Amino acid sequence: MPVTTRNLNRLLLAAAFCAIAAHVPAYGQAADALAGDPNLAHPNQVVTVAIGSHAISGLVTHLRDATTFKYGIVLFPGYPGIMRLREEGGMPRFDLRGNFLVRSRRHWLDEETLAVAVDAPSDQWATFSQTFRETPRYGADVAALVKELARRHGVQDWTFVGTSEGSVSAYHAARQNPDGAAR
Repeated sequence: MPVTTRNLNRLLLAAAFCAIAAHVPAYGQAADALAGDPNLAHPNQVVTVAIGSHAISGLVTHLRDATTFKYGIVLFPGYPGIMRLREEGGMPRFDLRGNFLVRSRRHWLDEETLAVAVDAPSDQWATFSQTFRETPRYGADVAALVKELARRHGVQDWTFVGTSEGSVSAYHAARQNPDGAAR
């Protein structure tokens, strides 16, 4: 196709559109996305367990009026699985807000069920490799978090769910904690 003024204008317009579109954040990824997060209609709490020189955290979500829980759904988000979960100004803050499994947590809830999205251990925030997810150390970290959640909320029946690379985390965490993961 010969380079004409019309073709050049189309190319420049397409390039400008792509440049602008690249800077428009997707739902759930904007800095103020939590303001429109339907999961915030429910109580959300960051639970962190310190283990030596690192920690593991989970974002617990449950129905507002629910107080007694029988079941817990442990959600392992997909790649990279690093949420950098923290509290700022009394509100949970985290990366991966656009992750499907993290966004779905309200759909797992009922009067007897809570959901917890699990972050990578704090010393793995740079890499969190599949190889690490296979280690007994990772299994012990997840076990410590689940044990603390069971203590706080009375849950004894846990189901581990992962999506994409989070499936690797869920599988190995369940494999290493057969007494903690019913499913």
